Amino acid sequence: MIHVPGDRLRPGDVIYIGGTPHAITDIREIHDFCKRLQSDDGNACVLARSALVEVTRTYRPRRARSPATLPDTTCRFA
Repeated sequence: MIHVPGDRLRPGDVIYIGGTPHAITDIREIHDFCKRLQSDDGNACVLARSALVEVTRTYRPRRARSPATLPDTTCRFA
């Protein structure tokens, strides 16, 4: 888990409200200082952009390139 301010949240993040996890599906800006967060379970909440939130961030690891697709780095001298 990491702590991020409200303006750094992104869809796919999982936030904890009252110990219950909520996966964020939509983020909309309200005025200049608040964000409206919509979760996959239908709940919505408003969060100040400067508020710190505990987040579990999901990510997709990069795919390793196979040796066949790596560039040829052998030295060739004439």
